Amino acid sequence: MRLSRGRPPYPRPRQARLRGGVKLNSADFQRGGFTKDDSQAVLAALAHEGVDLIEVSGGSYESMAMSGSTAPSTRAREAYFLEYGRTVRKLVGDIPLAVTGGFRTRDAMQRAVQAGECDVVCIGRPAITTPDAARLILEGQAQSLTAHQARYGMRTLLGKITDRKVLDGVLDISWHTDRYIASVTACTPT
Repeated sequence: MRLSRGRPPYPRPRQARLRGGVKLNSADFQRGGFTKDDSQAVLAALAHEGVDLIEVSGGSYESMAMSGSTAPSTRAREAYFLEYGRTVRKLVGDIPLAVTGGFRTRDAMQRAVQAGECDVVCIGRPAITTPDAARLILEGQAQSLTAHQARYGMRTLLGKITDRKVLDGVLDISWHTDRYIASVTACTPT
């Protein structure tokens, strides 16, 4: 599987210089907060500053838009922020673009890259529980990846006293963060 559009995903440096990428949310999904228009204004400005990579995703810990607690229709279409990535592509031109959030199938990843909608596909959650997820997809050993979701038990009782979706979102983010830290700590030389 080829996940590039015929050029290296990162430009080769002409001279030694500091390389840098920017991760930017499409919006924070908070009333009165950072909007898509704000995000696009920042990206338009960054396009002229020599940035080497731009990664787009969305949400915040307060909104849970990035927690995996998404509507079934969003999960079915994959790549939650790919549509926004298309807008970003027009603003930033040839700067390599990474899209984060919701990619699960090899087919969707390949289509997005081959269509030029992004240069890099990010697969954070599946890689937390399957560290070789990227290799499995790239070598064709897996057609899809699983992102495990942590949920609280006692669903009926909890539903009477709190918003289960928010509670599950907090648990899911915490669980994935703990797994990530544990995996990094296990690989860190002492």
